[in-house]
Amino acid sequence: MANEINLTAALNVTKGFTTISRNISGFKCDWTGSLYDAQKQIVGTTPELLDITTDITTAGWAIMRNASTSGIIYVGVYDSGEYQNFEAMIKMKPGDPALFRLAETFIYVKASQANTVLEWIVLED
Repeated sequence: MANEINLTAALNVTKGFTTISRNISGFKCDWTGSLYDAQKQIVGTTPELLDITTDITTAGWAIMRNASTSGIIYVGVYDSGEYQNFEAMIKMKPGDPALFRLAETFIYVKASQANTVLEWIVLED
């Protein structure tokens, strides 16, 4: 099969005299894998791994949403060694979605407050 994944995204902004619009529709790509993982994960204030099943060895597309009414969720990388450094690359305010292709399965998440809910789906690439 081909073109099993179909993505649609839009960003439309109007403020004062400024109007910005970008729509991406009809983007299709192959899903060479066959596995996926979907969860609701309770995220705390210290960096933790996204709880992706170990059956997925090559991460692909991911869609996430901050399902909480308060608290910000950050997605990024974490150096658990000497420096204990978390680098956020994605920020989701309450209700915010995020759609992207993962480069690896070791993805860390962290919230601005305890018990923040992250809903996510990760496809095997």
